[in-house]
Amino acid sequence: MELAEREKIFEQIIENNWVAVVYADLTGTVTYANPAAYELYGYEPGELIGLNVDVFNAQVSHDTSNIVQDIIDKGGWSGELIQQRKNGNTFNALLTVWLLHNSKGEPVGYASNSKDITATKATDESLKHAQFSLDNAAVSIFWLRDDGSFTYVNDNACQSLGYTRGELLSMNVQDIDPYCKEHGFAIDWNGEEGEESHKIIESTHQKKSGQVFPVEISLNQMHYQGRKYVHAFAHDITERKRAQQEIMIQNSELESANREIKVLFREMHHRVKNNLQIIASLLRLQSAYISDDQLLEVFTESQNRLQSMSLIHESLYQYDKLSNINVRNYLGQLIEKLINVYDLNEIDFDINMEETEFNIEVMVSFGLMMNELISNSLKHAFPHGEGAINIEIKEDETTDSIYVNYMDNGVGMPQNGALVEPNTLGLELINSLVDQLNGTIQMPTVEHGVHYAIQFKA
Repeated sequence: MELAEREKIFEQIIENNWVAVVYADLTGTVTYANPAAYELYGYEPGELIGLNVDVFNAQVSHDTSNIVQDIIDKGGWSGELIQQRKNGNTFNALLTVWLLHNSKGEPVGYASNSKDITATKATDESLKHAQFSLDNAAVSIFWLRDDGSFTYVNDNACQSLGYTRGELLSMNVQDIDPYCKEHGFAIDWNGEEGEESHKIIESTHQKKSGQVFPVEISLNQMHYQGRKYVHAFAHDITERKRAQQEIMIQNSELESANREIKVLFREMHHRVKNNLQIIASLLRLQSAYISDDQLLEVFTESQNRLQSMSLIHESLYQYDKLSNINVRNYLGQLIEKLINVYDLNEIDFDINMEETEFNIEVMVSFGLMMNELISNSLKHAFPHGEGAINIEIKEDETTDSIYVNYMDNGVGMPQNGALVEPNTLGLELINSLVDQLNGTIQMPTVEHGVHYAIQFKA
């Protein structure tokens, strides 16, 4: 190949090179720049010829005189520095400069190539930050191949296990995880295994000293260049497990104490119920010796009131909850007992209510009040032994109020004013019990029977 042809080929290579190429004489004056140089430095074609190479120097981190001296002494220089474009914008550059000689070996100028490495530097910086974050993370980080061998471990992993990084990188996950040692390195991804999968498990790790401690591991599966890798982030959960154990012990002790309290409360309600029934039995026995009908009625009503209170304690004794009583169940039992007392089996009862519970404080007053209302109806409303009683109970959760509508279709009361100035113990009790509930009672006019509208706070 002729010299001219070689020079032409060489010129084409330089002209089409994506790296900026610049020639300068010994004074630093630019004598040639390829298209890539004009593009890199932001000049129009031909503008660089005759300018000094100092136009590229941002004079931030390097002294070009030192670079020139190195080139003269060593024949060339290569390194990173900050250069600038025509508009003054700076960039990180990788620059290589070498001394040019003529055929006699005499220096005649310089040649350089330069490329912008700003993006590469930023990427390298990000990678350094990422590497620093991984190495100094507060959790143990392991990168594993699909065979369980480690490709990376961070400082925390080394510290928590007591191994050096070199030791761990020559080991397998089976060497630190007793479960994997027994069952092998096989992760159940719950049927979701794919290009990327995530799973959180609990396991144990074994230190170099042999000590075993519990860990929670976040597993991330990834594929890279056709091979599967697992990134594991392990947290020592020794303190969490200890706290859970303490909570379990405390809960067990609380449950045991709660069972004892329930037994004591049931025994207390059982005894109160028995005592009330004993008193009621004594009244019943005493009534056998009473010939006065009015006095006998007083004894019977007293027994009924004791029975209504006894039912409350019986419900608490039998019910799982020791503080609340199911109102529907209570009313059913109360009605059954009162029907037996007055021997009125032809009275129809309709209870319309949702499942409602009252605490014992409300229930005592409510139970006695219902006992009086039902007893009054059974005694006075149905002279022929037939009729109906309707009890409707509604709860307004927004106001925490209870609305009771008690109605019978019996003969009714002589006058509605009886509630204002009651002349019987039963009506006095009803008013008094409503007051104890901080409630109100009204008696709407009805064509047949009676209607009591009662409202109180639950």
